[in-house]
Amino acid sequence: MPGIKDSFRKIEGCFSLIRENSRKTAEIASKHQIPIGIVCQLDADEENPSITTGLYKYGVFADVLKVFNLPDGTHTAIVRARGKFKILGKGEGNTIPQ
Repeated sequence: MPGIKDSFRKIEGCFSLIRENSRKTAEIASKHQIPIGIVCQLDADEENPSITTGLYKYGVFADVLKVFNLPDGTHTAIVRARGKFKILGKGEGNTIPQ
């Protein structure tokens, strides 16, 4: 189908940043204009899912446009998708820039 491959590049969405790790990653990515990977977990209750067994194999890489610290203490990020990817295996090193 024409246009399906490029359709991810125009999608923007809002995500609640529940975990501290997710909030920190989004803030660093927004500040330094580093794209992030967004992948759904197989089990939402698992705190630290394994890359190889705890996540779906496909995800979307995106730019974090803005992180909002809301008055009720929660955090939300607006992201713009760039494209999709497939997880091939576990990489080396830290996934969050220092």
